[in-house]
Amino acid sequence: MSAPTVEYRLDTLETVLAEFIMQQNRNLTRLEREMSDFKNEMSDFKNEMKISHNKTSESNERFKEEMKISHDKTSEGMERFKEEMKISHDKTSEGMERFKEEMKISRDKTSEDMKRFKEEMKISHDKTSEDTKRFKEEMKISHDKTSEGMERFKEEMKISRDRASEEVDKYVKEGREGRREMNKKWGEVTNKLGTFAEDFVAPNIPRIATDFFKFSSIDIFNRREDRRNPQDFSQMFEFDVFAVCQAQKRIILTDVKFSVRMKYLESVKQTLENFRIAFPEYATYQVILIFASMDIAPDQVKYLTKMGIYALALGDDNMDLLNFEDLNQ
Repeated sequence: MSAPTVEYRLDTLETVLAEFIMQQNRNLTRLEREMSDFKNEMSDFKNEMKISHNKTSESNERFKEEMKISHDKTSEGMERFKEEMKISHDKTSEGMERFKEEMKISRDKTSEDMKRFKEEMKISHDKTSEDTKRFKEEMKISHDKTSEGMERFKEEMKISRDRASEEVDKYVKEGREGRREMNKKWGEVTNKLGTFAEDFVAPNIPRIATDFFKFSSIDIFNRREDRRNPQDFSQMFEFDVFAVCQAQKRIILTDVKFSVRMKYLESVKQTLENFRIAFPEYATYQVILIFASMDIAPDQVKYLTKMGIYALALGDDNMDLLNFEDLNQ
């Protein structure tokens, strides 16, 4: 069985990461839902406490109102009593004693009501304190459970993250090795394409030399010529195709690429400079510089024309110079 391809492993990695992200999203959603329920319970409790407080406030207000009414009534009775005392100064002491007794009874009744109210308030306060204490204990238990759940969740997340990291490292390493092998193969293919282009262009150079540039002869015709820099032996120059007519002291120097890139176009002038350095014996020769490829776009032809370089590409039947007339006007 053949080893899984890089694409298959990357797809597997994306699937694993997607499932991992979905699982974490579900966990976060569940946690958010539980926190929302808890917040709602807290809100309901606060509302109940608020209602209880409002009822207590209403009872206090009602009691104050009753006390005020009782006080008003007492004041009215006092005014009546004074009026009766003023009108009937001769009433007996018995009537006064009776009035005092009634006042004492009224005062005792009021004291009993106040005492009963205080006891009710104390009971209500004790009950509220007990409910609050029970609520705090429930909250503490809930918080402990939540903390324990969070710790367990963090531990699971750490284990899951460590496993995912190991898988990612494994796939990255395998992907890096796969890319290294792919780059090596792509380099071999590129070299083969370059050789193919040179094999296609080279047979056309003698015809171009005689038909377009009127070479009387071709005395030297070289392909893939390697020459060391006489000024620096560690540097090696490479020249694709060049043809020499010694009688006319003219040379056609051709730089060949299978496809066209801007950096290739910009390096053609450097090829000419390297040729002058590598072949000092041709210092007095005229060099005709040609850039050749399978296909050259119109804007690239314009760029070469501006640089004074001939553009050689496939025509209808064979390879043609695309800007010969523009450079020879």
